[in-house]
Amino acid sequence: TGRFGATSRWSKSVVAKLLYGSAFKAPSPFLLYSAPLRPGDVEGNAKLNPQTIHTLEYQMSWKPSQFFGLTSGVSYNWLLDKAEFTPQGINQAARNVASQRTLTWETRLDAKHYNDYALYLSAEYVHSIRDLGQEGYAAQLVGTGAVIYPSFISRGGLMLAIPSPRSVPLAAGVEGTFVGPRRAADTSVIENGKPFDLKPYFLLDV
Repeated sequence: TGRFGATSRWSKSVVAKLLYGSAFKAPSPFLLYSAPLRPGDVEGNAKLNPQTIHTLEYQMSWKPSQFFGLTSGVSYNWLLDKAEFTPQGINQAARNVASQRTLTWETRLDAKHYNDYALYLSAEYVHSIRDLGQEGYAAQLVGTGAVIYPSFISRGGLMLAIPSPRSVPLAAGVEGTFVGPRRAADTSVIENGKPFDLKPYFLLDV
C-alpha cells in the first residue's frame, strides 16, 4: 500500500490537492472458513486473496476570508479482487471474481462569524458500477448498480451561541440530512424476484 499527495496554492485563497492512495483488506473468517450446512449453502475458501483498492482524488478549496469557505472534490476508486460467493457445484463458493468502480463528487460550504454562529451545507453524489464476475439469472437480476449506499446525500447544519457565562459557553445546533434512494442488497433483490430501491428519508437532529 502507499499514498502520494501534491498541493498547489494558486492564490492566497485558492488551494488545489491531488491525492493517490492504495489499501488492502484481508478476507473475513466467514469468507475463508464457512462450511455448508445444507445443499446451496455457502462454502469458504482459505486461498482467497486480499481485496485491494486504488483511489485518485482531486480537491479544490476557496477561502476568501476566515468567515467563508467552499470546498469541492472528485474521486475515483478501483476495487479489485472483491470476494463473492458464486455457484460451484451444489453450493456457493467464495472466489476473488468481482470488481467495482466508483466515482464520487463532494462539495461543502461553510460560513461563520467568530463564535456567534456557524452554518454549513454539503452534498455528495456517488456513481458506482460492479462486475460480479458471474453469469446467469441471478447476475442479470441484481445487475451492475451499487447496493446499500445511496447515490445522493445532502446535509445542512446551523449552530448558534446562547447567551451564557463566559466560563460556561453554550450553543444550540440543528442538522438536517436528506438521504436519497438506494438499491436493495443482492439477496433481497433475488428474494423479491426483481430489482427495487429503498425509499429516500430525512433525518433532523437538534
